Amino acid sequence: MAMTKEQRAEKKKKYYQENKDRILEQKKEYYSKHKERISVYGKEHYKESGVKERSQVYKKKYYQKNKDLIKAKAKEYANNPEAKKRRKIYRREYEKEYRNRPEVIKRKKKQSKEWYKNYYEENKEKIIKTHNQYQKKRRSNDKEFNIKIRIRRQFNHAFNKYILKKKIMNSKKYGMDYEKIIEHLKPFPDDVSKYHIDHIQPVCSFKFINGDGSINMEEIKKCFAPENLRWLLIKDNLIKSNLDKKSSIYSK
Repeated sequence: MAMTKEQRAEKKKKYYQENKDRILEQKKEYYSKHKERISVYGKEHYKESGVKERSQVYKKKYYQKNKDLIKAKAKEYANNPEAKKRRKIYRREYEKEYRNRPEVIKRKKKQSKEWYKNYYEENKEKIIKTHNQYQKKRRSNDKEFNIKIRIRRQFNHAFNKYILKKKIMNSKKYGMDYEKIIEHLKPFPDDVSKYHIDHIQPVCSFKFINGDGSINMEEIKKCFAPENLRWLLIKDNLIKSNLDKKSSIYSK
Protein backbone atom coordinates (compact mmCIF):
# COMPACT_ATOMS: atom_id res chain seq x y z
CA MET A 1 0.00 0.00 0.00
CA ALA A 2 1.37 3.43 -0.99
CA MET A 3 2.24 5.89 1.79
CA THR A 4 0.23 9.01 2.23
CA LYS A 5 1.73 12.49 1.94
CA GLU A 6 1.83 12.83 5.71
CA GLN A 7 3.60 9.46 6.12
CA ARG A 8 6.22 10.39 3.55
CA ALA A 9 6.82 13.71 5.32
CA GLU A 10 7.15 11.95 8.65
CA LYS A 11 9.60 9.40 7.22
CA LYS A 12 11.65 12.19 5.64
CA LYS A 13 11.70 14.09 8.93
CA LYS A 14 12.81 10.99 10.86
CA TYR A 15 15.59 10.29 8.36
CA TYR A 16 16.81 13.88 8.64
CA GLN A 17 16.93 13.77 12.44
CA GLU A 18 18.88 10.51 12.37
CA ASN A 19 21.40 11.78 9.80
CA LYS A 20 21.37 15.52 10.55
CA ASP A 21 25.11 16.05 11.03
CA ARG A 22 26.05 14.12 7.88
CA ILE A 23 23.42 15.90 5.76
CA LEU A 24 24.50 19.35 6.97
CA GLU A 25 28.16 18.54 6.31
CA GLN A 26 27.32 17.38 2.78
CA LYS A 27 25.33 20.56 2.12
CA LYS A 28 28.15 22.70 3.45
CA GLU A 29 30.73 20.91 1.29
CA TYR A 30 28.53 21.17 -1.81
CA TYR A 31 27.92 24.90 -1.24
CA SER A 32 31.62 25.67 -0.79
CA LYS A 33 32.42 23.91 -4.10
CA HIS A 34 29.61 25.60 -6.09
CA LYS A 35 29.23 28.90 -4.24
CA GLU A 36 29.50 31.20 -7.26
CA ARG A 37 27.20 29.10 -9.48
CA ILE A 38 24.57 28.88 -6.73
CA SER A 39 24.78 32.65 -6.15
CA VAL A 40 24.38 33.47 -9.86
CA TYR A 41 21.50 31.00 -10.28
CA GLY A 42 19.73 32.35 -7.20
CA LYS A 43 19.94 35.96 -8.44
CA GLU A 44 18.77 35.08 -11.96
CA HIS A 45 15.95 32.89 -10.68
CA TYR A 46 14.78 35.61 -8.28
CA LYS A 47 14.52 38.07 -11.20
CA GLU A 48 12.16 35.79 -13.15
CA SER A 49 8.55 36.91 -13.51
CA GLY A 50 6.45 36.23 -10.41
CA VAL A 51 9.24 34.56 -8.37
CA LYS A 52 9.85 37.56 -6.13
CA GLU A 53 6.14 38.04 -5.45
CA ARG A 54 5.56 34.32 -4.73
CA SER A 55 8.57 34.26 -2.45
CA GLN A 56 7.32 37.25 -0.46
CA VAL A 57 3.82 35.76 -0.13
CA TYR A 58 5.25 32.42 1.03
CA LYS A 59 7.57 34.06 3.55
CA LYS A 60 4.73 36.15 4.95
CA LYS A 61 2.42 33.10 5.32
CA TYR A 62 5.19 31.01 6.85
CA TYR A 63 6.04 33.74 9.35
CA GLN A 64 2.40 34.22 10.41
CA LYS A 65 2.00 30.45 10.85
CA ASN A 66 5.26 29.97 12.81
CA LYS A 67 5.66 33.40 14.43
CA ASP A 68 6.21 32.16 18.00
CA LEU A 69 8.64 29.45 16.94
CA ILE A 70 10.68 31.86 14.76
CA LYS A 71 10.88 34.42 17.57
CA ALA A 72 11.93 31.78 20.09
CA LYS A 73 14.67 30.44 17.79
CA ALA A 74 15.88 33.97 16.97
CA LYS A 75 16.09 34.80 20.69
CA GLU A 76 17.91 31.55 21.42
CA TYR A 77 20.41 32.21 18.63
CA ALA A 78 20.93 35.84 19.70
CA ASN A 79 21.82 34.72 23.25
CA ASN A 80 24.19 31.98 22.08
CA PRO A 81 27.76 32.91 23.21
CA GLU A 82 29.33 31.56 20.00
CA ALA A 83 26.84 33.50 17.86
CA LYS A 84 27.55 36.68 19.83
CA LYS A 85 31.28 36.21 19.31
CA ARG A 86 30.83 35.64 15.54
CA ARG A 87 28.59 38.73 15.21
CA LYS A 88 31.09 40.87 17.10
CA ILE A 89 34.00 39.75 14.87
CA TYR A 90 31.95 40.19 11.69
CA ARG A 91 30.68 43.63 12.72
CA ARG A 92 34.20 44.81 13.63
CA GLU A 93 35.70 43.55 10.34
CA TYR A 94 32.82 44.87 8.23
CA GLU A 95 32.85 48.29 9.89
CA LYS A 96 36.62 48.55 9.41
CA GLU A 97 36.34 47.55 5.74
CA TYR A 98 33.40 49.94 5.23
CA ARG A 99 35.14 52.91 6.88
CA ASN A 100 38.23 52.40 4.70
CA ARG A 101 36.33 52.48 1.40
CA PRO A 102 37.55 55.50 -0.63
CA GLU A 103 34.01 56.66 -1.45
CA VAL A 104 32.98 56.44 2.23
CA ILE A 105 36.06 58.39 3.40
CA LYS A 106 35.40 61.07 0.79
CA ARG A 107 31.68 61.32 1.65
CA LYS A 108 32.25 61.45 5.42
CA LYS A 109 34.99 64.06 5.04
CA LYS A 110 32.69 66.24 2.94
CA GLN A 111 29.73 65.76 5.31
CA SER A 112 31.87 66.47 8.36
CA LYS A 113 33.33 69.62 6.80
CA GLU A 114 29.92 70.95 5.74
CA TRP A 115 28.33 70.06 9.09
CA TYR A 116 31.08 71.79 11.09
CA LYS A 117 30.99 74.85 8.84
CA ASN A 118 27.22 75.24 9.32
CA TYR A 119 27.45 74.49 13.05
CA TYR A 120 30.25 77.05 13.50
CA GLU A 121 28.32 79.78 11.66
CA GLU A 122 25.22 79.13 13.78
CA ASN A 123 27.13 78.97 17.09
CA LYS A 124 30.17 81.17 16.40
CA GLU A 125 29.97 83.37 19.51
CA LYS A 126 29.31 80.42 21.82
CA ILE A 127 32.21 78.39 20.37
CA ILE A 128 34.68 81.28 20.64
CA LYS A 129 33.60 82.04 24.20
CA THR A 130 33.87 78.39 25.28
CA HIS A 131 37.26 78.03 23.60
CA ASN A 132 38.62 81.17 25.27
CA GLN A 133 37.36 80.05 28.68
CA TYR A 134 38.99 76.63 28.21
CA GLN A 135 42.30 78.21 27.10
CA LYS A 136 42.32 80.63 30.03
CA LYS A 137 41.57 77.91 32.59
CA ARG A 138 44.13 75.47 31.18
CA ARG A 139 46.84 78.12 30.84
CA SER A 140 46.46 78.99 34.53
CA ASN A 141 46.73 75.33 35.58
CA ASP A 142 49.15 73.91 33.01
CA LYS A 143 52.47 75.76 32.72
CA GLU A 144 53.71 73.74 29.73
CA PHE A 145 50.48 74.36 27.83
CA ASN A 146 50.77 78.08 28.63
CA ILE A 147 54.32 78.18 27.23
CA LYS A 148 53.28 76.24 24.12
CA ILE A 149 50.52 78.81 23.44
CA ARG A 150 53.00 81.67 23.88
CA ILE A 151 55.44 80.12 21.39
CA ARG A 152 52.61 79.51 18.91
CA ARG A 153 51.50 83.14 19.18
CA GLN A 154 55.07 84.30 18.60
CA PHE A 155 55.23 82.10 15.52
CA ASN A 156 51.93 83.45 14.14
CA HIS A 157 53.00 87.02 14.86
CA ALA A 158 56.34 86.52 13.07
CA PHE A 159 54.64 84.79 10.16
CA ASN A 160 52.05 87.54 9.67
CA LYS A 161 54.67 90.29 9.98
CA TYR A 162 57.45 88.88 7.80
CA ILE A 163 55.66 86.45 5.47
CA LEU A 164 52.76 88.49 4.14
CA LYS A 165 49.96 86.99 2.01
CA LYS A 166 51.04 83.41 2.64
CA LYS A 167 48.86 80.67 4.08
CA ILE A 168 50.05 79.44 7.49
CA MET A 169 50.55 75.68 7.56
CA ASN A 170 50.72 73.44 10.61
CA SER A 171 53.81 74.50 12.61
CA LYS A 172 55.22 70.96 12.46
CA LYS A 173 55.57 71.34 8.68
CA TYR A 174 58.00 74.18 9.37
CA GLY A 175 60.13 71.87 11.52
CA MET A 176 58.91 73.16 14.89
CA ASP A 177 58.86 70.72 17.80
CA TYR A 178 57.06 72.18 20.84
CA GLU A 179 58.10 69.32 23.12
CA LYS A 180 61.81 69.89 22.41
CA ILE A 181 61.41 73.66 22.85
CA ILE A 182 59.67 73.21 26.20
CA GLU A 183 62.35 70.76 27.38
CA HIS A 184 65.05 73.25 26.34
CA LEU A 185 63.34 76.06 28.30
CA LYS A 186 63.30 74.02 31.52
CA PRO A 187 63.61 74.81 34.36
CA PHE A 188 60.87 77.42 34.03
CA PRO A 189 61.05 80.68 36.00
CA ASP A 190 58.92 80.70 39.15
CA ASP A 191 56.80 83.52 37.73
CA VAL A 192 56.71 83.18 33.92
CA SER A 193 54.45 86.24 33.66
CA LYS A 194 57.56 88.40 34.29
CA TYR A 195 59.43 86.85 31.38
CA HIS A 196 59.36 86.78 27.60
CA ILE A 197 60.56 83.90 25.44
CA ASP A 198 63.36 85.65 23.61
CA HIS A 199 64.93 84.81 20.23
CA ILE A 200 68.69 85.01 20.81
CA GLN A 201 69.19 85.74 17.12
CA PRO A 202 66.31 88.17 16.48
CA VAL A 203 63.40 87.23 14.23
CA CYS A 204 64.00 90.30 12.03
CA SER A 205 67.47 88.99 11.08
CA PHE A 206 66.11 85.89 9.34
CA LYS A 207 65.13 85.86 5.66
CA PHE A 208 61.85 83.93 5.58
CA ILE A 209 61.22 84.64 1.88
CA ASN A 210 63.51 83.42 -0.92
CA GLY A 211 64.33 85.51 -3.95
CA ASP A 212 61.71 83.71 -6.03
CA GLY A 213 58.98 84.50 -3.46
CA SER A 214 58.82 81.00 -1.94
CA ILE A 215 59.02 80.38 1.82
CA ASN A 216 62.48 79.60 3.21
CA MET A 217 61.68 76.64 5.48
CA GLU A 218 65.26 76.33 6.77
CA GLU A 219 65.30 79.92 8.02
CA ILE A 220 62.00 79.43 9.88
CA LYS A 221 63.36 76.21 11.40
CA LYS A 222 66.54 77.98 12.59
CA CYS A 223 64.57 80.92 13.98
CA PHE A 224 62.37 78.71 16.16
CA ALA A 225 65.00 76.09 16.98
CA PRO A 226 65.14 75.33 20.75
CA GLU A 227 68.74 76.59 21.01
CA ASN A 228 67.66 80.01 19.67
CA LEU A 229 65.11 80.50 22.46
CA ARG A 230 65.60 81.51 26.09
CA TRP A 231 63.87 83.19 29.03
CA LEU A 232 64.49 86.93 29.37
CA LEU A 233 62.93 89.42 31.75
CA ILE A 234 60.31 91.54 30.00
CA LYS A 235 62.13 94.85 30.58
CA ASP A 236 65.42 93.40 29.27
CA ASN A 237 63.72 91.85 26.27
CA LEU A 238 62.03 95.16 25.34
CA ILE A 239 65.40 96.91 25.41
CA LYS A 240 66.95 94.13 23.32
CA SER A 241 64.02 94.23 20.89
CA ASN A 242 64.46 97.97 20.29
CA LEU A 243 68.20 97.51 19.68
CA ASP A 244 67.51 94.64 17.28
CA LYS A 245 65.04 96.76 15.30
CA LYS A 246 67.50 99.67 15.05
CA SER A 247 70.24 97.31 13.97
CA SER A 248 67.92 95.84 11.34
CA ILE A 249 67.04 99.30 9.97
CA TYR A 250 70.70 100.42 9.71
CA SER A 251 71.71 97.17 8.04
CA LYS A 252 69.22 97.70 5.16
